[in-house]
Amino acid sequence: MNDPEPFPAPPAAPAPPSPIGRCRVLCEALRVPGQAVRLLPTLPAVNADCRTLAAAHASAVAPLLPGGADGALGRRLLPWAVKGGLLVLRYARLTGHPVDPATAVLAGAFTRLYDDAFDEARGGEGLAVLDRLVAEPTTPAPQAPGTPAESAAVLFAALRERLPADRHPVSYGALSQLHAAQHASLRPPGDGRPSAPELVRASRHKGGLGMLVLGGLVQPTPAPAQRKALLALGGFLQLVDDYEDLAVDLRAGLRTAATCGNLPLGALYAELSHVGALLAALYGPYRTRRFTDGLVCWLHLAAVTRLVRGRTPPSSAGPAAAGPPTVTALFTRREVIR
Repeated sequence: MNDPEPFPAPPAAPAPPSPIGRCRVLCEALRVPGQAVRLLPTLPAVNADCRTLAAAHASAVAPLLPGGADGALGRRLLPWAVKGGLLVLRYARLTGHPVDPATAVLAGAFTRLYDDAFDEARGGEGLAVLDRLVAEPTTPAPQAPGTPAESAAVLFAALRERLPADRHPVSYGALSQLHAAQHASLRPPGDGRPSAPELVRASRHKGGLGMLVLGGLVQPTPAPAQRKALLALGGFLQLVDDYEDLAVDLRAGLRTAATCGNLPLGALYAELSHVGALLAALYGPYRTRRFTDGLVCWLHLAAVTRLVRGRTPPSSAGPAAAGPPTVTALFTRREVIR
């Protein structure tokens, strides 16, 4: 695809946080013309979707996890499951393909748990579980999952029952490509320090494939232009995720476009504008605006959350908050595994 404006070269090391730097982040978020005013009107409808998806999580996802709805994993996965389900639900409305909220939240829960389980299982038995899951999708799920990878396999089996591979070849094919890309990221070429442009390309690539997995569940056979839009959308979402995860990735010693200082907020708005143009060409400006308003909401909340937190990682300790997550709660960034 034709990328938006290129990202600037990263500095030698991330600049230390400062009150002035944080003010600049906030000002950059709020001074984008026509963007900030779109935040508040979006919240009521998105919060209603959050409540619907939280109820679906309680009935379709939590019972499959160790400890059920009262288990630690079920509580900590809830915000991520709702967040991913929200993306699927709103994309389905954009394209005119209805999707069951339980299926949407199950897909959101699986993708997040798969991603974290892969990072946690590097080189261990958990990685073999994920390899089997992708290579042999009909493999029976573990009866008593004890690890995050096994729990991901259980969620995948439930998703496969709802959405068989023979009816959604694009999704399952993209999952295989994504899994291969995940493995490739464990073996960086050369000296093991990819350049900043390579980091951006890798994030776009993996994010695009991830969105193709989710989008293919909504549109079993997307046309070429729809695939292009899905890849661009997924690339944008992955870069926003990198932007949000700055503190977590710095603590873990991971090198991303954000940790090397190569992910300014203005570049993310350029990405979003590019995605919006691709979607508007397919679905018209009005329907696209309703969808991208949710992305604007996400980006603004991500900027404010980063402003407040700086480089302090979110704590994974303690019980999750009671009740369905609101949009604001979704951006407290509780961790699942890492």
